Amino acid sequence: MADTTITTTVLRALDGATSEARIARAAGDPGSRAVVLVAPAMGVAAAYYDPVLEALAAAGHDALTLEHRGQGSSSVRVRRGVDFGYADLVRDDWPPAVALARSIAGERGGGRRVVVLGHSLGGQLAVLYAAEHPGALDRIALVASCVVDHRGWSGLAAQRMRVQTRLAVAVARALGVFPGDRVGFGGRQPVRLIADWARQCRTGNFVLTGARLDYEAALREVEIDLLSLTIDGDDLSPRAACDRLVAKLPRSRVVRRSVAPTWPVKKPADAHLRWARDPGVVVREIVAFA
Repeated sequence: MADTTITTTVLRALDGATSEARIARAAGDPGSRAVVLVAPAMGVAAAYYDPVLEALAAAGHDALTLEHRGQGSSSVRVRRGVDFGYADLVRDDWPPAVALARSIAGERGGGRRVVVLGHSLGGQLAVLYAAEHPGALDRIALVASCVVDHRGWSGLAAQRMRVQTRLAVAVARALGVFPGDRVGFGGRQPVRLIADWARQCRTGNFVLTGARLDYEAALREVEIDLLSLTIDGDDLSPRAACDRLVAKLPRSRVVRRSVAPTWPVKKPADAHLRWARDPGVVVREIVAFA
């Protein structure tokens, strides 16, 4: 993996915003291996997933990472007065990233699958994109990706979800931005995105500001192969909450798997996030699925 070179190319969103896609190429001819598009968690820059790209390339897959708006290399900076939500990301940012993945899949003989590895928020956006663009993706691997519905937790954890999501929206509206970079969760985010995220806790549904599509209805029509991968000890995406996400796609074929952390877990978020720095156990599941 250490010998893998990661290159970048500029992606231009449909509204003109730019970001860098990070790309790792498999050595030699990947043959029928898939192209894997990695979609980050909320507030996580694309470069954080470089070890994932390197591991996928070592396994024979071409891989690339998209950058979510407002993070990392994005030309959009999150501040008061700059607002966007889930629907904007799916509409403006995802199409050029998927098009690039398709272009790579068409090289060296073509015919390869495009598989999205969606981590947390990235997985939510992946299924929403599949709902809006039927047939655009071949498979989706959901890693620690759930619906932020309080019913996916139990007892005090469910109560905490209700309180924390409401508080996050109140803080974001008061400040004009959610200061996740200061509170240690989710990175700096715009008001609409935090509201879209938190609304799931109350309704259990993707009711998205500015959406041009009834995503809940569209998700019920999606037919795709899904992997739902959970991480033992991940209290941010427990199995019950992850099952609520895949249940929204009843026509899809779902494989459920779980892995135990092979990395140090010193605080609760480590189980949810740090696999991307030590990705071997997760990448083995992705390779078997892709």
